[in-house]
Amino acid sequence: AMFFTGEEFITYATEAKVVGGEPTSRWTKPTLTMFNESNYSDGHCYAQGYTDLKIGITLGMPVPGT
Repeated sequence: AMFFTGEEFITYATEAKVVGGEPTSRWTKPTLTMFNESNYSDGHCYAQGYTDLKIGITLGMPVPGT
């Protein structure tokens, strides 16, 4: 999700200074992702996060048991 949203979710730092963070780049074009009945477990987490964060268009069938 961070690649699509560009929102920083982690910072690398020492006691003295911040040395970086993630993401280091961002996709700036519209996105679409597809889901289907074969997406179990992690596939459902990805689909739910993509939908909840309103990253882009979703297309496909629901994941069973969700």
